[in-house]
Amino acid sequence: MKKYLFILPFIFLFSCAQDYKKAEITKPKLTNNPSLDVICTNRRPLLSFFNSKGGIGKRTYFIELDTSKEFNSPNLVKYKNVKEENKYLASKRVHRPLLDKSRYYWRVKAKDSHGNESDWAMTRFYVDSSYNKKYLNLQRIKVKSVEVSTGQNPKSIIDLDDPGQVRLWQAAPPGPIRD
Repeated sequence: MKKYLFILPFIFLFSCAQDYKKAEITKPKLTNNPSLDVICTNRRPLLSFFNSKGGIGKRTYFIELDTSKEFNSPNLVKYKNVKEENKYLASKRVHRPLLDKSRYYWRVKAKDSHGNESDWAMTRFYVDSSYNKKYLNLQRIKVKSVEVSTGQNPKSIIDLDDPGQVRLWQAAPPGPIRD
């Protein structure tokens, strides 16, 4: 009987250590870019997604991109060990140009530092590099310059006193704002 009482704490510690190694990780959220059925005009899109939650330690991501939803065609592209950029997002720029006028499926799963993995999250998008060129029959022109008012420099304030306008652009007065 004393032998079993001696072994019991070790069994408890071993089972706790096994539970510690297994930690739930949620699927990444693919609602960022490109999300479901978006038309990408760039043949090298930036695949970005919202990070998984859970796991132990740092998480990295596996990305698969293919023209087949079974992810078994010759067009299959894989990226592994993609790191989180911040506490919200991770992303990966596609290295080689994708096929134009093609539907792509992409999926992502997370893996933590103890080897725990999430389920795959999957979505799809379409690549059409000429889509923006004919959208609403508008023609794109090159931008020569952009000026933005910051409110910090009086020279940057635009339309300071235009009597034809209802609104005036003005910097906030110094000091705290009172109701």
